[in-house]
Amino acid sequence: MDSLFQMLLGLHVVAGFTSIALFFVPAIAKKGGELHNRSGRWYTYMMWTVVVTAAVLCGWQYGRGYTYSSLFLGIISLLTARPLYYGIAVLRNKKGPSERMRKIDFGLRLALGLFSILMVGTGLGWWGTNGHNLNIIFGVAKTDPGSAWAQRDV
Repeated sequence: MDSLFQMLLGLHVVAGFTSIALFFVPAIAKKGGELHNRSGRWYTYMMWTVVVTAAVLCGWQYGRGYTYSSLFLGIISLLTARPLYYGIAVLRNKKGPSERMRKIDFGLRLALGLFSILMVGTGLGWWGTNGHNLNIIFGVAKTDPGSAWAQRDV
């Protein structure tokens, strides 16, 4: 099992560094050009790989008894997934959100809200003897006070 964990961690790290490198390509490439679009697509693939592997590693760490590190991985995974999903959704549906997109966005926001309560609670030591300041900081961090789509009537 440890070798599978190490493989997932390696994939997570490689995808993370690849996405960082790919992030800068569209900045110098012609907007709407093939290089811009292709690097953006691969950036998205790599970031989803980072999010999914982080979520799996989060569950794995929680199962091993590493509560604080798993909660931290989980909130970072959600904090990354929500704007990543939103960005893709905006590019695919420029006229406005579909009902499915609204439901997924609501689910991600709800998960972030519930996870934030859990983070603050563990940071303050509500469910254990020790608290961690980092859990409190990430638990109260604002992710997105409202999207343009959520604020307009469609």
